Order: sequence, then C-alpha cells, then structure tokens
Amino acid sequence: FGVGNAIFFVLLGQLISAAAIDHFGLFGAQVSPLGLARASGIGLMAAGVWLTQQV
Repeated sequence: FGVGNAIFFVLLGQLISAAAIDHFGLFGAQVSPLGLARASGIGLMAAGVWLTQQV
C-alpha cells in the first residue's frame, strides 16, 4: 500500500469533505457551489490514486 498512497487518500478525503461542506453549507459555512474546476481537481486526484494502484 505504501506511505504515498496513504497521503493520497488523506488528501483526497480532505478535498471531498471540503467540497461537500462548501457545497451544502455545513457547519455554518457560506454556501459555495461545486464548480467545474474543483470537481475536475477531485476527479484528477481520484484518477491519480487509481493509477498508482494499477502499477
């Protein structure tokens, strides 16, 4: 599994959590819709994790 993948998963989890909190306005945060740039960034991170698991 490795340290690199563990760090990837932690960062990906933080990105997804932050996007959900901003999108839904959880914990009293100002609502900020999920944009194409942020969704693309999360998708690229997920693709990177998937690619590292394939090798």
